[in-house]
Amino acid sequence: MRSTAIATAVLTTGLLLTACSSSGTDAKATASPKVTANKQTVFLDAVHAAHIQSWATTAPTDDEITTYPPQWCDQLAAGHSLSNILSVRSGLYPSGSNWRTKIGDADQVLILGVTAYCPQYRAQVVQQAQASGNY
Repeated sequence: MRSTAIATAVLTTGLLLTACSSSGTDAKATASPKVTANKQTVFLDAVHAAHIQSWATTAPTDDEITTYPPQWCDQLAAGHSLSNILSVRSGLYPSGSNWRTKIGDADQVLILGVTAYCPQYRAQVVQQAQASGNY
């Protein structure tokens, strides 16, 4: 009887250990890799969700607006300020021939672009937009 109890305990322990180790292996094997969204998709989703007021009647196409964020990030990396980036002479103000962007909306779109493409500059850009009173 005693040997039966010991054998049962050994078998139970072995089964528990096998179950624990195999469930850990299965969990690792079935875990899917993290899927990170494309920067452009993140930006466009944010812009579409923002419902930019000055684009209510005529808005840029996705192709038109997505040309800006990489350029904004390059300018920020070069040490330029928000006001410098959105100056008329920079050519980086998000406005087209048939869609006009108000300055507060431009700040918002730029912040959405920076958030998606170069988030390390987000705090700086938000602070500058708030200081200007446009955001």
